Amino acid sequence: MVIVRRVNSDAEVIASALPDGVIVLQGGRVVFVNDGMERATGLRAEVLGNMSVDQVMALIHPADRDTCIDRHARRMRGEELPERYELRMVDAQGETRWLQIHGRRILFRGQPSGLGIVRDITREKRNEVEQRRVRAMLEQAETIARLGSWEYDITGDRLLVSRQTCELFDLGVPPEQATQAMIFARIHPEDVERVVRYGDACMAQRKGFEYEFRIVARDGSTREVTATTQFLPATEDQPDRLIGGTLDITDRRRLEREVLQIAEREKLRLGQELHDTLGQQLAGMAFLTNALKRKLSDEASPSEPDALQLAELSQQAVTSCRRLARGFVPLERLSESLCHELHGLCAELEGVHGVPCEYTGEEDQHVHDNVAAMHLYYVAAEAITNAMRHANASQVQVSLVANGDWGQLSIHDDGRWQSEGKSTGVGLRIMHHRAHIIGGKLEIEHEGQGTRVLCRFPTRGVVTR
Repeated sequence: MVIVRRVNSDAEVIASALPDGVIVLQGGRVVFVNDGMERATGLRAEVLGNMSVDQVMALIHPADRDTCIDRHARRMRGEELPERYELRMVDAQGETRWLQIHGRRILFRGQPSGLGIVRDITREKRNEVEQRRVRAMLEQAETIARLGSWEYDITGDRLLVSRQTCELFDLGVPPEQATQAMIFARIHPEDVERVVRYGDACMAQRKGFEYEFRIVARDGSTREVTATTQFLPATEDQPDRLIGGTLDITDRRRLEREVLQIAEREKLRLGQELHDTLGQQLAGMAFLTNALKRKLSDEASPSEPDALQLAELSQQAVTSCRRLARGFVPLERLSESLCHELHGLCAELEGVHGVPCEYTGEEDQHVHDNVAAMHLYYVAAEAITNAMRHANASQVQVSLVANGDWGQLSIHDDGRWQSEGKSTGVGLRIMHHRAHIIGGKLEIEHEGQGTRVLCRFPTRGVVTR
């Protein structure tokens, strides 16, 4: 910004050519204005040039007028004041304008004078107001949705977080004081490695990822969140960045667990009902039909073939009812016999759907947790059924590895799932949720013409979430 200190005619010519407004107050009157003042204030230069200082001050917004009068008087007495400030004025149409003023005491034509260089910043101020309004709306939306957003400058190693992110991670500091170390200090120790791995993959592969982890608050409580991270390549004015959002899903997961528990209880009830009522009735009917078959055989009755067929159908009904009841009722001590039960599951589903299915894993694998084993069993059942019913598979192979701290259940088929790996179906969502409950993760991989469902899980110290 050009400041005129000791002017002459040449300086006045220069000031007249400036795009910003220039006004000089001397002896209680306006003694110089340029055309830029008309652009800044909306008042013609010849009108301003004939005004007194009091008339000029009357143009200032009432809320700023006294401060402006005091500032001008003190500056003319020689006091050192900040040169730059902002104020509002009311133009001829009654509209409020924001002006940026650079003020200074100078000698103009040999006399002490007040110089003001004026710029209309109304548009910038309105933009600031709009930006504050939008930021407030975003903060309110994040609070309602329990969603925190953040941005990480990879080159400069700088982190920018929203207020809701600070609240979600329970940092106890405002956003401008949040650091990456503070964020990671709140991530559950068992999940830190996973979060780092996804962050590194996002930067290395330059693509986005979605994953879940837990946050430990200062009071020791645990929150469950899902995070979405996206890589943004550098532009002319921005470096390489990671942006992301963290959504609190604690309540959702709690409700999902409750729904799953209700479903498990209902399955148990149905299984018991099948066994205790329908199963017993069918067993009684099978006994009677066998007795009838023997009687007709002893009498050499021509109805004996019909009785034989009826007896066989009755026995099939009993077997089917027992199989259904067995599928509804949780298996006892499943953690010690999961491999054996997976063998039986493969044989049972092969018999139902007519698709070859075999367990190809080792026989001595133990999960050490009956709840985890139950969820793994149902994940296998759902995956096998999907492969046979929806993927047009001609064979399915199941394996289980549970050595070390982490295990893996694998269901491999030669079909093609219609979902293309996206968890859009109810069955797939339940499989994902079962894996999450036991602290694991479900992945679906497509290999040429085949599909592999992998459920990775901790083998010891499983804590259901």
